[in-house]
Amino acid sequence: MAASIRVCCALRISLGGAASLRSLGAVHVSQLASRASVVSLQRNPAVPLLPATAWQQTRHGSFFNKCSGARKGRGKRTKRKLKRDLNRGQTVGEGRGGFLWPGLNSPVMKDGNQLSMSRRGESEQQEMQADIVRQRDEWEKRWKTKVKTVFKMTAKEGRKRSISCLVAVGNGNGAAGFAVGKAADRNTALRKAKNRAIHYLHYIELYNDMTIYHDINSKFKRTTLCMKKQNEANPPESGGQEAAARGGVPGAARPLPVVVASPKEGARPDPEPVDEIPNTRLNWDDVQAAQGIKHSKWAGVKRTIW
Repeated sequence: MAASIRVCCALRISLGGAASLRSLGAVHVSQLASRASVVSLQRNPAVPLLPATAWQQTRHGSFFNKCSGARKGRGKRTKRKLKRDLNRGQTVGEGRGGFLWPGLNSPVMKDGNQLSMSRRGESEQQEMQADIVRQRDEWEKRWKTKVKTVFKMTAKEGRKRSISCLVAVGNGNGAAGFAVGKAADRNTALRKAKNRAIHYLHYIELYNDMTIYHDINSKFKRTTLCMKKQNEANPPESGGQEAAARGGVPGAARPLPVVVASPKEGARPDPEPVDEIPNTRLNWDDVQAAQGIKHSKWAGVKRTIW
């Protein structure tokens, strides 16, 4: 109260005509008033202390901008980069520098002599790095069968995106399984499909421990499973050598027929080996197509031209 009374007295003197206060001007009066108000607020702690300068709220955005549209899947989004496991194919000691560490990526002894640390040539290192990248792509193609992007509509988030993967696993000795996995991430979907396929294995009897006995077509609802018999892998040969081995003409698609029996000479004295028996298709659809008796069920339907 005393500070406010002093301010009022000072204002009365300035307005009453005192020459000293009149010469100071309005700036000095405002400074006196601000100082007096600060002193009074310091003495009275119940009143909150505010700075002498003007206070202004600053916010670089809206209070109502919560980015709800991005959470609900609205708007265009950029294509996500596919994550690759760069640790696949890497061995301890290998790197971009091409150093050879005995005991890690190179033998310790060679011809009775202990090897020391060395370095590969530039061309050899480039070939090795390219081989690692090629093997990584082959591993991804070998494991995954089908990877596609699917969407579903939800009440809260709208159009929601997920990854669906079809993966087949097996041990190469007749046990195989396949399953579908779905997840928001590609690697997670592949892992879930692989773990699920392991729990649903089927055993298929093999012929000569390499392939199935004949082609199999199995259909369940809208899914069709086709299994095709494969011949044993042979090294690539030229056209003439391959035709001579098959008993045909170079450039011909089919081999010449093999005489098994005739009325004059009877049956063939030396039977054919099992490996040389031609792969005759046992599926009735293939037999009909080969004999030319397969017709469409819509062939006799009368079509009206509008």
